[in-house]
Amino acid sequence: MKKIFFSADGNDMTQLHSGFCIRLEELAGEVKGETGIKGMRIDFNFGLRLAVPEGNYHVRISDGEHGQVFFDGDVSGQELISMEKYAILWQIEVYEGGDCIFAHRFDMTGQRVYFYLVDGAR
Repeated sequence: MKKIFFSADGNDMTQLHSGFCIRLEELAGEVKGETGIKGMRIDFNFGLRLAVPEGNYHVRISDGEHGQVFFDGDVSGQELISMEKYAILWQIEVYEGGDCIFAHRFDMTGQRVYFYLVDGAR
């Protein structure tokens, strides 16, 4: 599945970012969270990760607190991955044929949160 990295800050992917993000993806493994839609998975391991199966899907990802849009586009057979690896109150909406078929707002309230610290000196 082709991976598309996007940034909440509108940052461009540099070679340094690319290497770091790819390494974190290897550590995180495949996207595990089920959405109820065949082939579509979501999780928040090392940032937001949304695997979208082949099809006519439109995805909108925004900040659930402020409404700023980070990604808004057609996606098919791709995995969307945020470059940000910290907590953002993500709002994810997936449309098919103009109808919203999946919506999720990231909420850490009452959840166990893990931090993975990377030693930048290595």
